[in-house]
Amino acid sequence: MAAVAWAFLFPTAGRVLAHGDLDGEIRNITERLAATPDDAFLYLRRANLHRTHEDWPAAEADYAAARKLAPDLAAVDLAHGEMLLQKGDDNGAVNRLDCALAREPRNPLTLVARGRALMAGGHPLPAAADLAAAMEIMGKDAGPDLSLEQAHALVAGGKSAEALGVLDAAISRLGPVANLVLAAVDLEVDMGRSDAALDRLDTFASHQPRKERWLALRGAILEKAGRPAEARTAYAEAQAAITRLPDARRTVALV
Repeated sequence: MAAVAWAFLFPTAGRVLAHGDLDGEIRNITERLAATPDDAFLYLRRANLHRTHEDWPAAEADYAAARKLAPDLAAVDLAHGEMLLQKGDDNGAVNRLDCALAREPRNPLTLVARGRALMAGGHPLPAAADLAAAMEIMGKDAGPDLSLEQAHALVAGGKSAEALGVLDAAISRLGPVANLVLAAVDLEVDMGRSDAALDRLDTFASHQPRKERWLALRGAILEKAGRPAEARTAYAEAQAAITRLPDARRTVALV
């Protein structure tokens, strides 16, 4: 999907990762394994810690040990599949997640993981099907992010109209969540339906206390649609809304 809408909503932000004392946890589990070497769950736990460290060989060894001790434990294949996806082995991840689903075919976490692995491996429509299945199982507990992922997969698979339907269904279920509405606006723009995109945006903006971002986005959509006069009007209205803000809210990035 295009990035017309997203740029007006989210500033660039760095990611901060805090792993805690992983080495200490690994040492603790290693000591416990010396006393109980047949505990598959301890191997699984240590494998996940190695995975957090991106120590792939150590994680592989512990997943193999856990699988040998508990060959029917689907959680091992799920975690191993997620690790393979994390390290960029998309096909290996799908194979391992297939094994997990053979044991627990209705595990939504495994379906989501396989959907992401399929998407990463260039298979967007099967990915969308897995994400849809996961959301059906999760029901009301499925959040907006999964709908966004499914819509993205459908667009990548050439199914833009279906993607829009997924977004509309999520909006109906969850309400006008900004991420969902803006994704639908972007998709309408991509499909050459600027008037529909503007209608969606105007409906959403009418319920927002601050208008400047949405007016600026309106200008961007109109500009992209080849309607410069209307775009200038929208941009001017956005500028006027910014000037009415208190100094503390009139940031350089916003201006």
